[in-house]
Amino acid sequence: MTNSTRLGSLLILIAASTLLAEGPRALPPGRLPNDVRLQPLKDLDGYFPFTPPASVEAWEARAAQVRRRILVSQGLWPCPPRPRSTPSTTVASNATSTRSRRSILRAFPASMSRATSTGRGR
Repeated sequence: MTNSTRLGSLLILIAASTLLAEGPRALPPGRLPNDVRLQPLKDLDGYFPFTPPASVEAWEARAAQVRRRILVSQGLWPCPPRPRSTPSTTVASNATSTRSRRSILRAFPASMSRATSTGRGR
């Protein structure tokens, strides 16, 4: 045998042994982990029991808990600080009339710095 055929046979033997080798296992073969993602999917036809609170006070306490959970899940609790509202207006006066009347031509209530709620930039 030549060196090239020995080398080729050795490479085939190494490749076959690495393909047949198993990696380390956390569980015995045939056993799946107890993972909620492996359970059947939820649908709206399932059984979801709800026991309403017995009194009005208990109902209000539960309502406050549910409200808090919703606010936390949406990132609104604790509430972010409100920006200072500094509306800018353009006032025009009509000097030719007998009465001093003023009308507001444009009002841009500022919601955040450099942003307006009218959709137009300044």
